[in-house]
Amino acid sequence: CCEFCRTTEVILNLHHRTYKRLGNEQIGDVILICENCHLKIHILEKNKKKTTLWKATKLIGRQKRRHSG
Repeated sequence: CCEFCRTTEVILNLHHRTYKRLGNEQIGDVILICENCHLKIHILEKNKKKTTLWKATKLIGRQKRRHSG
């Protein structure tokens, strides 16, 4: 299931929270999330100035957990 919204029976995406160690990722560098959550992260990252991929991931994760709890 998606690590953020807990949706099941969907295709999951391996999302990089950072590309700092691309090709030599640590376990905390990647998460499994659904396409919908993945898209929201990248839209936020691109549209909000000074928002890193890591920050965008945290923000969307918090929002999703708060609404799915």
